[in-house]
Amino acid sequence: MAAERTLESLANRLMELDSTIERKKKNYTAEEADEFIESKKNKNTKLKTTSDMKKFKCFLSEDGEDRPVEMIPAKELDAYISRFLLSIRRTKDDSDMEPSTLRGIFASIGRYLSDKSYGTDLKEKEFRRSREVLKAKCKDLKEKGKGNKPNRSEPFTKAEIEILHKKQILGDHSPQALLNSMWLNNTMHFGLRGRQEHLTMLWGDLDVGVTADGTEYVAFTERATKTRNGSERDPRHFTPKMFAQPGDDACPVRLFKLYGELRPVKMCSPDSKFYLSLNPNFGKECATGHLWYISAPMGKNKLGCIAKTMSKEANFHSRHSNHSGRKTTISNLLNAGCHPTEVAQLSGHKNLLSLNQYHTVSLVKQQEMSAIIHQNAPSTSVAHVLHEGQQQPTDIQMDVDNTMSDEELLAASQDIENALSAINNYEEVVTSKANTVINLPLMQSPGGNLHMTNQKFNPMGFFRGCTFNGAVNIVLK
Repeated sequence: MAAERTLESLANRLMELDSTIERKKKNYTAEEADEFIESKKNKNTKLKTTSDMKKFKCFLSEDGEDRPVEMIPAKELDAYISRFLLSIRRTKDDSDMEPSTLRGIFASIGRYLSDKSYGTDLKEKEFRRSREVLKAKCKDLKEKGKGNKPNRSEPFTKAEIEILHKKQILGDHSPQALLNSMWLNNTMHFGLRGRQEHLTMLWGDLDVGVTADGTEYVAFTERATKTRNGSERDPRHFTPKMFAQPGDDACPVRLFKLYGELRPVKMCSPDSKFYLSLNPNFGKECATGHLWYISAPMGKNKLGCIAKTMSKEANFHSRHSNHSGRKTTISNLLNAGCHPTEVAQLSGHKNLLSLNQYHTVSLVKQQEMSAIIHQNAPSTSVAHVLHEGQQQPTDIQMDVDNTMSDEELLAASQDIENALSAINNYEEVVTSKANTVINLPLMQSPGGNLHMTNQKFNPMGFFRGCTFNGAVNIVLK
């Protein structure tokens, strides 16, 4: 009986607990659901849309249109958008916008109408004129020299990274240098984007592991990113890792472990921010002067310009931003022959075509290409035709005998023209290797003039089938 009473008591308590849980469940309204959806949208996209729509609404207001954008019929809205795209200019200096900026504004209007359930997409026939105006305007801007992306970020070269280490901007020489190394290693080895993915990174997202052969590595557990935000089943195909490089002072695993040792103890919990602020009292004679970092996360603005700051300290002339780290990773892997699919799995790209914008010719490669073009460029000067070390004649003429008939003069003149033409066009003939010595029936007089020794000589027949890939020896007889 006692056991039955105990079981009955437990059952009643469970029922009361279930009842309490049910009462505490919140019934969300439709408005709250919409707010939740809005809060999970990309923040930067929302800011971009708001900013662009502010410009468009200002244009409508100046034109006397006070209706909400989503209440304007498609035909009228198409005309407004067309005129807006033709008239908009940069507010700062009243100059033309970049084509990509115009396309971005057009996309913002489309997003706004979609969010307002407008019912007609900008890709449909009702907005054909707007699309044609956008296309024509972009062509016009390109003709004016726009659209070349002058502010694009450049990847770090191998030489630049070596300079950063040499100048102790990277490494373990100071709190800032170690923090710079953490940012660059995380960006390159884990394929992170410049700022946002670093801001959301927590100390517990990285963990040290060991392979079967004893090699240490640091593995990264990814959170929501720009392209992989959890709305679809699209996790990375593998967990990104950076492996130890024994004997190298710049070993990423060694620097990571050192960073962990120098963090405040309470900032080593899994949910602590990864990037910490520098200790302003570091190196001073005070109680906290020995600490490298404080128990506060690094500010987003400072973290957002860390690559630019490093580049400025090193006096680089290249344009570097936080995107340079990611661009360095992808371009280096593609140039080294890694398959695009493998690179995309590391970088987190969902579309392989997105990698094309990273696979650009580096400055060093451009220099190599320029040198190749210069070294292999054909020369039309006599100095390049003559063999090295042979004296270049200052004047080449034909000393013609005054007793020759008109027909003989014409034939001699034609032979000379044919010979010169054959020499000038020697590259067009398929040829053999090395230097070819060509004996021409010419004679040089004491005054330096050249004479034809055989009037019946056919120069074109002599050069037929010959090629000249290098210097040519002209032997004067």
